[in-house]
Amino acid sequence: MSKVFIPAGYKTPLSVYEMQRAIEFIKSNFQVNLGQALNALLPSISPMWPPTVRWCILWPSGNVWR
Repeated sequence: MSKVFIPAGYKTPLSVYEMQRAIEFIKSNFQVNLGQALNALLPSISPMWPPTVRWCILWPSGNVWR
């Protein structure tokens, strides 16, 4: 496991709450941008999702499970 060394006299530029908000903002933007990039690269896959194929299992007893 690696060790983190904090320099003497270091002061955080953000409060704990501001840090949480910043991480939330970065995570949200990453997800949105990744989704847009994937939709731009793979436009032909979008109409196929969600799958429209239905399936069922026919048991030997004649019951059907869907």
